Amino acid sequence: MSVLKATAANFNKVLFSVLHKDVRLVSQAADEAVKETAEEACEYIALQGDYKDGRKHNTYRYRTSFYVDKIDNGKYSVKNYKYRLSHLLEKGHATRNGTSRTRAFKMFDKTRAHVRKTLKPALEKSISETLNNAR
Repeated sequence: MSVLKATAANFNKVLFSVLHKDVRLVSQAADEAVKETAEEACEYIALQGDYKDGRKHNTYRYRTSFYVDKIDNGKYSVKNYKYRLSHLLEKGHATRNGTSRTRAFKMFDKTRAHVRKTLKPALEKSISETLNNAR
């Protein structure tokens, strides 16, 4: 740990520079952890819905077309190129003849629960490693 000398006149500036550096490092670490969790969510979606014997379900091509899009600093969105299909698969839709409805694939509920479970530990680990390496 380094020692910074500050007088009463420049104490405010020295404190701000030290805190600003730590905040920037923590922000970058959190941003990276959120991005990794979003990429993991894409992989998790791709694994949902296959048959137990290993055969690919007919939604495999759709499930593997998810990608991570950066919205803002620290905000990522998991999107699909076929965005209209996401709603139809998650909610189900009317069949061609209109007499019944298709079943809904609840892959997004499982993915949301998985992200909620894994994001907090990933953030804690990333931030603590960053702060330990900075000092």
